[in-house]
Amino acid sequence: MTVIFRLAAALAAASIASPGLAEPAKLPPKAVSKAPAKLPVKAPSKVLPQAMAKAPAKPEASKVSEKPAAPKGPLHCPGRDPLPPLGADGRLLGHFSYADVNPADLVPVPAGFGSGNCKLVHKDMFASLDALVRAARDDRQVGNTIMGLSCHRTIARQRGLFCSPAKLKARGYAGQAKWVAPPGYSEHATGFALDFAARNSPGCEAKTCFSGTAVSRWLKENGAKYGFETSFPKDNKQGVSYEPWHWRWVGKTGDPAAARARVVFSRAKTVFPE
Repeated sequence: MTVIFRLAAALAAASIASPGLAEPAKLPPKAVSKAPAKLPVKAPSKVLPQAMAKAPAKPEASKVSEKPAAPKGPLHCPGRDPLPPLGADGRLLGHFSYADVNPADLVPVPAGFGSGNCKLVHKDMFASLDALVRAARDDRQVGNTIMGLSCHRTIARQRGLFCSPAKLKARGYAGQAKWVAPPGYSEHATGFALDFAARNSPGCEAKTCFSGTAVSRWLKENGAKYGFETSFPKDNKQGVSYEPWHWRWVGKTGDPAAARARVVFSRAKTVFPE
């Protein structure tokens, strides 16, 4: 009986100890399996927003390079022979090259002064032109007859005038250039040049008979007071026909507002001082 009792006690002790050993073996796998499952879920959510935030920066770089190219050389007339080569001083058929003004630098002409082809001038010149027009209107012989016939003219517009089939057929390139500058070679493109006219003498618009009008006489006597000068006076050495109606603005001596205009016309004034 004593032996049987001892065996039963030993078996009971073994059955109590075995459950305690099995439990610790199950806990570690659960703890290990949960830890790696949480890491991959959070990592992608942090990387994606950062990549998307950098994307909009690329279009801004492309905007910097979007700059309009300045016109280079003359625009040839369609259906005609190429224009002759430039002279040693860079002139084409007697004319110096001039780039088109930045549209942001153009402003409307003084009220009541302009016509259909004279609407805009360079902003640097406006104050002087406005003062000139007011003074001319105060003159009894001129009054409101002073007007702007043609002011700023784009290079594209100049091409249409110079490349007129009828005019080129009658005059050829050289003959046409004596009256109309080739595209890319007109002072009108700068916004600092304009053609004057007299409202009471429509038959003398852009013609030499303009010199006999009261407007022309007043300009000859007073134009320089406001910084204006004729570009192509009679018998000019530049070889352009006499144009008493065509004036450019270079400002008065020492006028800081005319600095740009003087630079624009520096070649013409240096090579052909009048």
